[in-house]
Amino acid sequence: MGIRCYIYAIDEADVMRIDGNQKDLAEVFKAAKDHIDLDKSWPAIHFLLTGAEKEGNFPFNFILAGGRPIPDSDSDYGDPRYFSPSEVRVIYIALSVIDSEDLLTRYDPCIAKTELYPFIWDPEYILENFNLMKDYLRNLCSGGKAMIISIG
Repeated sequence: MGIRCYIYAIDEADVMRIDGNQKDLAEVFKAAKDHIDLDKSWPAIHFLLTGAEKEGNFPFNFILAGGRPIPDSDSDYGDPRYFSPSEVRVIYIALSVIDSEDLLTRYDPCIAKTELYPFIWDPEYILENFNLMKDYLRNLCSGGKAMIISIG
């Protein structure tokens, strides 16, 4: 099965409703039609953006850090985190200058030797999900949406 990363579009007004409320957050996730699933590519994408398995600087470390945690939400890999529309824009602008070729120059087969998901860390799989994520963030920016990242 494995640990997956989901990014959900959300309106800022909904954040007040779900802040610290596990039941409402679960309902938002279940009903969400506007979301993406990065599958198990998220640790590789994070690694290629930051050069580290868990560390990194904002905005490139947004998959694992940053935003505002939504406490008591019972996630498998830390609390889901909320990013405001302005934070989403900063992340997208930073990622928009990285194209597939740039990302591949950061790829080294030795990253497959990390303990995360080495058997699926091939460049095509990573690029497919990276480009999906960039397109999704561009759409969030266009719509003035916030986002929640949940890993579990």
